[in-house]
Amino acid sequence: MKVEDLMSPPIYMEIPMSRKELLEFMKKRNINFVPLVKRNTKRVIGVITRNDLLRYPDEEQIALIMNRNLLTVTPTTSITEAAKKILDSNQRYLLVIDDELKGVLSVADIVWKFIAVQQFSETVEQFMSRKFLCLWHHLPVKVAYKIMKFDGTEAAPVIDDCAALVGFITISDILNTVQVIVKDKTSHLSTSGESQEWDWDVSSIIYITKEELEFPDRTVADIMSKKVYTVTTSTTISECAKKMKKFDIDQMPVTDANGNLVGIIQDMHLLSAL
Repeated sequence: MKVEDLMSPPIYMEIPMSRKELLEFMKKRNINFVPLVKRNTKRVIGVITRNDLLRYPDEEQIALIMNRNLLTVTPTTSITEAAKKILDSNQRYLLVIDDELKGVLSVADIVWKFIAVQQFSETVEQFMSRKFLCLWHHLPVKVAYKIMKFDGTEAAPVIDDCAALVGFITISDILNTVQVIVKDKTSHLSTSGESQEWDWDVSSIIYITKEELEFPDRTVADIMSKKVYTVTTSTTISECAKKMKKFDIDQMPVTDANGNLVGIIQDMHLLSAL
């Protein structure tokens, strides 16, 4: 099977555009990744993710945030080769280019359209991660984001005061609550010479207007998904892929035969079976 059999039509934005326009574009379409093309063309000059916007909350120039290191395949690239490229780069998307942008191949495309319809006998236990982050349900949203950022994770199970699994939260859940606000920052600038003779006693006030991301004053419990979909260690990866497709999710907590939380399985983990 080739990339052209599984790829999705490209959803892209032309630049230049404002940070606010880009964030609203991504929110409206519920997407995490956008190729950026030169105006009136399909020539890709960069890509940007919603995580990039959170990583640089004070930067308004998209050109300074976007990633110019493009990971590409052609329509005729094999799915096995494309999956290996995704795993080696630890990136979730590949641009499909044949002179111009033809489509995007995502991890979800491979998992939902290929692994889910095959009959792989390998089990989740062979590919799951046994080291994972859990968050307390009363954590403030901004603190939760910082912890996830420090840990380098995109999603986490949520536990209550009794350490019971009560929810699941993703970076996307957090970003969907973020607001773009305009702030005026006042800066007092004092100017003086190096000697008392040139001490001019001059003070200037500078107002700098910029757009920033503001986190809500809410807790993880307020925004997490309370319906938690799980798989067991003995679930096959094809059944796991079907469940991910059905519920439109990219990772799930893994439980043992007694219902104990023992790991996390991500859609990207399943690519290792190819």
